[in-house]
Amino acid sequence: MSRKVKLGWKVVKLSYNQPKKDKYFISSHVGELEYKFDRWTWPKDGCGPLCVFTTRKAARSFAVLSSLRVIRCKYIPSPLTKVWNCNGSAFQFYEMPYGKALASAVKLIKQRKLGGFNESP
Repeated sequence: MSRKVKLGWKVVKLSYNQPKKDKYFISSHVGELEYKFDRWTWPKDGCGPLCVFTTRKAARSFAVLSSLRVIRCKYIPSPLTKVWNCNGSAFQFYEMPYGKALASAVKLIKQRKLGGFNESP
């Protein structure tokens, strides 16, 4: 298994339940996880792997709802070829959709702000 860290993009939604200084992001799908800047996030036990995008364009195409954010991240590529949630349902990627990658762990990284969004150019 490769432990080489790569750069990518994570699509998340902002949680408004925390004080601003403690704001965090959560994934936008079943099996929601909490993501904080500069901390590694791993799948819950019995779940995995995490989904990221390799290009900003692909991430932005996926994030069509205004409540979703595209944030730069670092990720550890996963050797697995399917994703599943903790109840055991799995989805096999026979061909990975354009711009999507599977990750063993994801870390959101802060970038300069552009137009109100935390994205890098």
